[in-house]
Amino acid sequence: MVLTRPHGEAHRTPADKRCTSVPGDVGNTEAVRRTLRDADAVIYNIGILREYPSRGVTFRALHYEGARKTIDLAVEQNVRRFLLMSANGVKADGTPYQRTKFEAEQYLRASPLLWTIFRPSVLFGDPRGRMEFATQLYRDIVSAPLPLPLPSRFPAIRSPLS
Repeated sequence: MVLTRPHGEAHRTPADKRCTSVPGDVGNTEAVRRTLRDADAVIYNIGILREYPSRGVTFRALHYEGARKTIDLAVEQNVRRFLLMSANGVKADGTPYQRTKFEAEQYLRASPLLWTIFRPSVLFGDPRGRMEFATQLYRDIVSAPLPLPLPSRFPAIRSPLS
């Protein structure tokens, strides 16, 4: 099951019969609950670089509140494992981005779930025609005439029970 935002996002879900799209967003408790039903594991892969408070798109709402709700619903639904995408440099006294990612990590650590937290530095992806930060980094660093060496691993934190 994959939770997909309504209005144009479902096309991003792989056309694989093993993957079912549930329309909704992380703020919709019933959609999240439906997505987690009968799941063995959850991947919380929500992260934003810019806030749009007038549309409810904030670091607090998506990085922390959405993760907290999903963690609680995973416990309720007897899901066993939880994988949380965090970020390099998270800290309690950091920027709002860093702080909300840190708070989500702390909440997950305190849960009864078997968990893994990974902290990628930058994710690269197809921006579908829109300029965004990762594409610029890819163009300037990875595909430059002399690419900079990339680390072979990214920091990951695993629960002692995993």
